[in-house]
Amino acid sequence: MWNGWPALRTLAGAISPEDDQHKHLHAAQLMQHLLGLRRQYGGRFVLIYLCFDVPGDSEAAAHGEEVRRFSALAAQDGIPFVARRYQEVFASLPATGEHSGYVSYLLQRYG
Repeated sequence: MWNGWPALRTLAGAISPEDDQHKHLHAAQLMQHLLGLRRQYGGRFVLIYLCFDVPGDSEAAAHGEEVRRFSALAAQDGIPFVARRYQEVFASLPATGEHSGYVSYLLQRYG
C-alpha cells in the first residue's frame, strides 16, 4: 500500500502510534485519506486540504508550518496534495456576476 511513497511511509512510521511531530495537523488522517483515494482511484485524484488562516496568530502560524512540511513530503513522493487557505479560495472567486454580492461578503468577513 505504500509502494512509491517512501517519504510518506517514513512519516507514518515516525508518528505511529503517537504523533509527537504534529500539534495542529492530523497527518495520520490525511494519510488515511490518501491511501483510500489511491486504492479507489489509483493515481487519478487530488486531495485538497482547506483551512482558515488567522494572520498574526502563533497557533495558526504553527499549523501553517506543519501543513507546509506535510505538503513537501507529499511532493517528494509525487502525491497530488494541495493545501489552500479559504481566504485564497474566496479571493479567487469572480467579483462580478450573479454571485458578486456573496463573494463580496465572504471577502469582507473572512478575507
